[in-house]
Amino acid sequence: MMAARRRPGLWALLLASLGAGLGASSQAQPTQALGTLFFNPAERRAIVQARTVPSGPPPAPTLLSLSGMVVRQGGNSTVWINGQALAEGAAPVPGASMKVAPRHITVNKLVLRPGDTLDLTNRQGVDMLPPGSVTRRPAAAAP
Repeated sequence: MMAARRRPGLWALLLASLGAGLGASSQAQPTQALGTLFFNPAERRAIVQARTVPSGPPPAPTLLSLSGMVVRQGGNSTVWINGQALAEGAAPVPGASMKVAPRHITVNKLVLRPGDTLDLTNRQGVDMLPPGSVTRRPAAAAP
């Protein structure tokens, strides 16, 4: 059986002519706007305006929720506050200081353990469940 000879120049020429043909056909047709698929023109203008208006920096969160932490002996520790990973020494909010201990972190001298939420405005912990959401049944009368 005879081996087929390859011609790399032929493939390059074929691809170049195909690309030129596609470019010419796209330039010959006028461009048509697709329009909007899911929004009417008024809704679309509101979306575009909301994107273009400078909003400034996002407000600092008032609640800090510690969802997890990895404490390393030889390197920087990592904590997850409000769903964001923060390295040891990073500030969870502007102007706050954070220190990592083996079982908790300290934010502005307030202790926060994994699963806890801290309200920075009144410097108190926040319960995960709203008041009154857990009730106890009265004990059954003994027969």
